[in-house]
Amino acid sequence: MLRVRGGVTKLTRKAMDEQPHGNPDLLKELLHYQMPYGKYKGQLIRNLPMYYLEWFARKGFPAGKLGTLLQTMYDIKLNGLEYLLDGLGATSKP
Repeated sequence: MLRVRGGVTKLTRKAMDEQPHGNPDLLKELLHYQMPYGKYKGQLIRNLPMYYLEWFARKGFPAGKLGTLLQTMYDIKLNGLEYLLDGLGATSKP
């Protein structure tokens, strides 16, 4: 539940507890997962151009793991958060 006080939106404790926590392994998969078909077959999902991800956003992301990864990458690029993957890649090297 959201509460608004003085123009500031705050999540109540219950609402924060209900928020999904996500899967950190999903971000690690974006570093190595390749597009399995289409114009960009073999390209890393993290390197797909934004217009291609926008096309999926308009037409619908595929079901399953691929769709989840494409939608996650779309959200990351839309919000300018690509640097998070760069930092993750640096820490995941042996």
